[in-house]
Amino acid sequence: SRVDSVLASFVISNNRVLDSSRLVIGVVSPANDIRGVVFAPGGKRLFLVDRLPPTLVTLDMTMENGAPKAEARTPVEVCPEPSLVKLGPDPTRPGNPDALLAYVVCFASNQIYVVDTTLNQVVGEITTGRGPYSLELDPTRGRAYVANFLENTVGVIDLDPSHSTYQRMVLRIGLVTQLVRQ
Repeated sequence: SRVDSVLASFVISNNRVLDSSRLVIGVVSPANDIRGVVFAPGGKRLFLVDRLPPTLVTLDMTMENGAPKAEARTPVEVCPEPSLVKLGPDPTRPGNPDALLAYVVCFASNQIYVVDTTLNQVVGEITTGRGPYSLELDPTRGRAYVANFLENTVGVIDLDPSHSTYQRMVLRIGLVTQLVRQ
């Protein structure tokens, strides 16, 4: 919630809400502009991207006494105005299923920050086209695709660490145009 800095937790069964509670996240303070939320595989970690301050926060969501702990790790400072977070396997550690990278999309700065979720630190910055808005990861092909809203293009990002272009936008599809408001 952008109004009161809480997460709503609920259980659904047979299309009905069975249990609902509210988890206050004071550690994300001021947490007044959370824009992206994604669970790690297994649901034991929740990643939140907040604009004020621009951070990626990891919450421990393991169950304790019937409720998620919701304990936060130290937030990682990311690029200004983050808007989206996606998780993908770390291609430099293919044998470790717990090795994940968080890709934080930042519309205003035309970047994607790459955060190692094990080390809890930024390990890369990818320059995109203008106004990156949406991101899709394709770990099988070693690529990511970013929609660059302000120039009407789709960028292709190399996610293969054996390439010299690793973590760089290698192709822009579409005509680079300016959006005109009338």
